[in-house]
Amino acid sequence: MGLKLPKASRLVSPSHARAKVQEKQTAQRLAGRVTRASGSSYEKGDVRIKGVARLECKTTKNKSFSVSTDLVDKLENMSAGAGEIPAFEIELNGGTHKVAVLPMWALDMLIDAARGRE
Repeated sequence: MGLKLPKASRLVSPSHARAKVQEKQTAQRLAGRVTRASGSSYEKGDVRIKGVARLECKTTKNKSFSVSTDLVDKLENMSAGAGEIPAFEIELNGGTHKVAVLPMWALDMLIDAARGRE
């Protein structure tokens, strides 16, 4: 008689389960598409708006999320070749707070475009 193990889907954390929903909602909201296998293939990122932006979606039940230089470098590198704006969409505290994090040059570009100065 072998040991009966629970199904893998039951071992998924609430944040991990929420991540798939977050990716789908983000893609729909921004008229983009969810990247297959969450970017583990040659195409990186969770959501892509081709030629415009590439997003990495993060969610946590905690009140904070640490953004490291490694994460920022990875996001910028995957976006640079396609000329896309790199951004993180982060849901904090179980989704009560939603923010975007992007490189300063991208923020400057978006503000200039909003002012009509492109």
